[in-house]
Amino acid sequence: MLTRLQGLTSEVIFEELLMRTQIEIDIDLIRAAMKASGIQTEEKAIEAGLKLLLRQQGYAQILALGGKLKWETQEDELPVPQQ
Repeated sequence: MLTRLQGLTSEVIFEELLMRTQIEIDIDLIRAAMKASGIQTEEKAIEAGLKLLLRQQGYAQILALGGKLKWETQEDELPVPQQ
């Protein structure tokens, strides 16, 4: 992405990185999310929700790899338990 932005002015980069849109969202849902999270603005609450959704999808992809990866380590690389 960075190479795509090289040589552009800050205004163009700003427009490339952010998108203004109008969407209909249940206001009670947004307010509940804001209250539960302590987030102060609707925009930040929506952004946090989208980030959480992407993070959860990443976790699901990692879990889907369960048992499919071979992990090799040497005994001297293992952490020593603290007493």
